[in-house]
Amino acid sequence: MTLNPDSWQFKWYQRFQAERPTPDTYKPISSIEVPVVFDSSLIAVLATSNTAPTTWITAGWLNQRIPSGIINQIYPDADFVQNRRIILGRVTLLELPKITSNFSINYVVPRWFVDINLTFWQYTEETASVSSLDSLEEIKDILSNIQKVLDRIRRE
Repeated sequence: MTLNPDSWQFKWYQRFQAERPTPDTYKPISSIEVPVVFDSSLIAVLATSNTAPTTWITAGWLNQRIPSGIINQIYPDADFVQNRRIILGRVTLLELPKITSNFSINYVVPRWFVDINLTFWQYTEETASVSSLDSLEEIKDILSNIQKVLDRIRRE
């Protein structure tokens, strides 16, 4: 299976900065409700920081939010808790459970981060399950295709 690089749809980008009440202190970045709805279970996330040391690996944790119908009939109101770890400075490809036709994302930033940049894409073509991929080489091809899309977006 090969993913088509042209089938990645940019969904959202935002930069977050911790509040600094005084020069020596900061208030951690709150949990982030990504304000877009996803309709593909295959998404890509890039988290970067201008201030994080190169030794930091984890950039946060992602949870899928779905409309349960318990509190709200339309908007995502329940976390499908899986705490997917996002790696700092690398595109993380996630296949999320297809529980509903659309969902949103809740992103938890580690409390020691003073800034973070988040970018999300979704894959728009129907695909076989990523978990059914037969080899590590196919996964490397997928990540390489995502990197090509990132390079193309950066040039635009």
